[in-house]
Amino acid sequence: MPHSYRKMESPVGTLTLVARDDAFLVAILWQHERPNRVPLDEMRLSEDSSLLAETERQLREYFSGKRSRFELPLDFQGTEFQKKV
Repeated sequence: MPHSYRKMESPVGTLTLVARDDAFLVAILWQHERPNRVPLDEMRLSEDSSLLAETERQLREYFSGKRSRFELPLDFQGTEFQKKV
C-alpha cells in the first residue's frame, strides 16, 4: 500500500508529512531533504487524511509556541539500534 502525504508551509520551510495506512506517522521530510534518506514506498497525495491533518495541526501549535509535546502514533523504521536512539 502506498504511503500518503501532504505538504505544509512552516517557519523552517515546506514540510512533507508522510503516513502509512492513515494510522501511523512515518516521516516528516524537510524541504531540501537528501533523497532516499528515509526509504519510502510509492507515495500519494492525500488532503483528506485525518492523521496528516492532526499532524499539521500539532506542528502549527508547536511553531506558534502553544505545544511542546506531540501525541501522534508513530511507525519507527530502521535497525534496532536506530529505533532505540
